[in-house]
Amino acid sequence: VLPNLIGNMLLNMILAFIISLIFSVIFFKEQGAAFIILYVLIFTIMCGLWIVNVVLTGFKSYKFIVFSFAVAYITFFLLALYMARYDLTGLMFSFFVGQAALFFLLLGYFIKTHYSDKIISFDFFDRHKIYISLIFSGFFYNLGIWIDKFIFWFYPDTSIQILGPIRASIVYDIPMFLAYIAIAPGMAVFFLKLETEFADYYDRYYRAVREGATLNKIYQFGDNMILSARSVIFDTLRIQGIAFVFFLIFDTLLFKIFKLSLLYIPLFHVLMVGTYLQLIFMTLLAILNYFDRRREALYLSILFAVSNAVFTYVSILLGPYFYGYGYVLSLFISDLLAIILLRRFLDEIHYQTFMLI
Repeated sequence: VLPNLIGNMLLNMILAFIISLIFSVIFFKEQGAAFIILYVLIFTIMCGLWIVNVVLTGFKSYKFIVFSFAVAYITFFLLALYMARYDLTGLMFSFFVGQAALFFLLLGYFIKTHYSDKIISFDFFDRHKIYISLIFSGFFYNLGIWIDKFIFWFYPDTSIQILGPIRASIVYDIPMFLAYIAIAPGMAVFFLKLETEFADYYDRYYRAVREGATLNKIYQFGDNMILSARSVIFDTLRIQGIAFVFFLIFDTLLFKIFKLSLLYIPLFHVLMVGTYLQLIFMTLLAILNYFDRRREALYLSILFAVSNAVFTYVSILLGPYFYGYGYVLSLFISDLLAIILLRRFLDEIHYQTFMLI
């Protein structure tokens, strides 16, 4: 694992360095050399950080990941207090130091716990070890998550220029950011239930199939696995529903505490519904991918990306009262189809399992 991690990370960071350097020289040349250097370094280090963080998450090294993030962001915060006197350059330097600390902590831990005699490998380019559909599924899923933000950023009536080509939406960014924070409780439950309870039942069922257990045992383990999948979905929805009600009740108080305009609250409510639906979508996709339903996951990701782009653009054309509804509608449709596909698969899980053996 380690050699391929190093190879993949090195390739991504080299590409990130080249792309960010060209981009920054073209669009940020007026900001000076210090800004360009820091921009390139931050972009490059974060591309490597994303990969090592995903791999460590896959190995369930949650405690060390949390510890590393805490150390890195405390470092960033303390350094930023001093470096703020140097304006944007000082803050960027502080952020780079924090991200670099996080990157080397995670990478060092992985090297220590997954020692290998081989330093670097590019086996991940082997056609027989690559699932192309997963690449496109991940691409369209992330495109779907970000496409509404990009539309709001680059539509003239909903955005302002920040720095060079970088834009922000004064009406959309803050309520969307808060709506994503609001789903933290549901995400915590989702990961806990999926990676502990469901993963255990999943392993029991397929181990029973592989090892030739009795038919009654296979049916029993299969039923337990299906119940566990439902439990992941419903427990996630239940906890997030409680959080949703909490934010609905105390929204005005929270906005006043953080000195945010109360005008954001109606859009915040709409986007909270959207992120709630996105949490459902993420849960359904994760379970489909567990069962290797790559084709369904790909189709759903494409549907989400395309529908979010279309509906978001239409919502902007309809006016401010409709902002956010395109995002919500796209996820509602995607969730509905995902539920149908997952239910159909689970209803015939034994047939699907033995047909694939």
